[in-house]
Amino acid sequence: SLWSRRRTFLTSLALLWSSAKVWPPLVSRPKKGETAAKVYAMPASANSVAAIVCAMDAGIGGMEFCNLMEGAHLKPEYLAKNAFHQIPLF
Repeated sequence: SLWSRRRTFLTSLALLWSSAKVWPPLVSRPKKGETAAKVYAMPASANSVAAIVCAMDAGIGGMEFCNLMEGAHLKPEYLAKNAFHQIPLF
């Protein structure tokens, strides 16, 4: 079914990028005098794309990978930043 193919695709993406803390193609350097921002997200999330593109366009940051398939959004470190355990987190 379509749902099982989508789940398989998302799982393969998560496994592909699970070892990386920062997804290299989306990392940008902050401009002089600005601090770096991190957008905690998952590349396959359409909701995260806008936040990632805005941070990159402004030149203030990039994406920090949050592996939803392994439950990274439920760990205490992430819950301290976002009690609702959802992505994206800016």
